[in-house]
Amino acid sequence: MKPTRATAYKFLRRHSRAVLATVTKDNTPSSTPVTYTLSPEKTIYFATRDQTTKYFDILNNENVALTFIDSRESIAVNLVGTAQIVNDSVLRKNAFRAIGQLDPVGGDPPPVIKHKRGDLVVIEVTPKRIQYADFTRPFSETSKHIFDL
Repeated sequence: MKPTRATAYKFLRRHSRAVLATVTKDNTPSSTPVTYTLSPEKTIYFATRDQTTKYFDILNNENVALTFIDSRESIAVNLVGTAQIVNDSVLRKNAFRAIGQLDPVGGDPPPVIKHKRGDLVVIEVTPKRIQYADFTRPFSETSKHIFDL
């Protein structure tokens, strides 16, 4: 069965950690782990501090990528989108609550909890494109299932 957008979003709902890629002010790539939640509208939310590299990168360049990997399932999802700081207090509160209810991977708290410098903020990522790969399938079936949104 060929993967669909729904297959990719189902994968994202089963997980809570990803690697966020941003671009620094001097056009250098940067990546960092994040703990995220996926809204019913299929928007990604994660928390960070307002003194982190990713925060300043997003202020400078809204284009981001997120990579989600499950080595047990041999599946990877790459999402490209735009990020912005959430200013709406209700949306921010709901995102914090959802992120706080996630089961920590291996018992570890979200990375943002370990970082103490700066105020907590919520970032919203609106997907533009999702690429889904299931590496248990033959290569011809695995290669790039891309869904433009």
